[in-house]
Amino acid sequence: MVQDNIVIIGNIPTSWCKTTNFNIPSTGTYTAGNIFTAQLSNLTGSFSSPTTLGTLTATTSETIIGTIPNTVVLGNGYLMRVISSTPSIANNPIKTINITALCQCLLNASMATGN
Repeated sequence: MVQDNIVIIGNIPTSWCKTTNFNIPSTGTYTAGNIFTAQLSNLTGSFSSPTTLGTLTATTSETIIGTIPNTVVLGNGYLMRVISSTPSIANNPIKTINITALCQCLLNASMATGN
């Protein structure tokens, strides 16, 4: 939501795997043509040259599909934020996240006699 000139990020996990898609919920009401951009800081938490995780053109609460690029170094000093273009808001709350190498996943498998 736009509240005191900030974009609110919804609940997200604190650990993410590289090259895996994930959802970043953001809330608010914005002007037509607005673009939400999810950004990742560098390993020390600086947004001086952020990595774009995903974008979404929307005027209301939506979910951005993000991906941590494979080129990002593993670590736990990263911050994530969502900025908007219309109005231009970049002084948002940030979320601390950890970038991990491997994700756990569930595989659907079945075993039959003889296999």
